[in-house]
This record gives sequence, structure tokens and C-alpha cells, in this order.
Amino acid sequence: MGLCLLPLQEVENQFYNLRASLDSRLKQELRQLFLYFQKHWMIDVPLQMWNFQDTPHRTNNICEAFHSRLNRRIQRSHSNIWSFINCLIGEECRFQHLYSQINAGT
Repeated sequence: MGLCLLPLQEVENQFYNLRASLDSRLKQELRQLFLYFQKHWMIDVPLQMWNFQDTPHRTNNICEAFHSRLNRRIQRSHSNIWSFINCLIGEECRFQHLYSQINAGT
């Protein structure tokens, strides 16, 4: 379900719309899933904790974001060790520069 991508005020309504739109056979097959989701993710855990519609990053895992960036920088699925090391050196320089800017207040 992509409910975490919806505006916060629409999540609950769209959850019920999704459940209502299913045919009876499919609704019965997914009954346990919907009950679990409703109890755990809509009652026990506040919606604000798992909804990230307004966040600039669409991942809640900073490691995934870094891995994605590193893959884009390497640009090959099986690069040699030297390309990989050069990419890591470039990333270190980039982060040192960002760190210096943050410390300088710029």
C-alpha cells in the first residue's frame, strides 16, 4: 500500500476506500492483513510516525540514500577496485567540504 505517500489527512479515508473497493473474495483473503494494518499502523502507531508525504527524502533509511548516490556516481554495475576507491575518495572530499561549510556557518 502506498498510504505513506498520501497527505496525512487523506490516509485513513483512502485506507477504507481501498478496502471497500475490493471484491468479496479478495477482501476475505486480505482480511487479516487489513485488520493488522488497521490495528497496528493506524491505531497503535501514530500516522505522523510513518507518513512522509511532505518530506524531501522519500526514504527513511539514510544508508539506502547513500547507497543509491554511490551507485549513481560509480555508473557501472561491476566497476574495478580503482574506480570504486576513486569514487570513495571523491565522496570523502565532498563530505569534508560540506562539514567545513556547516562549521563555517555558510
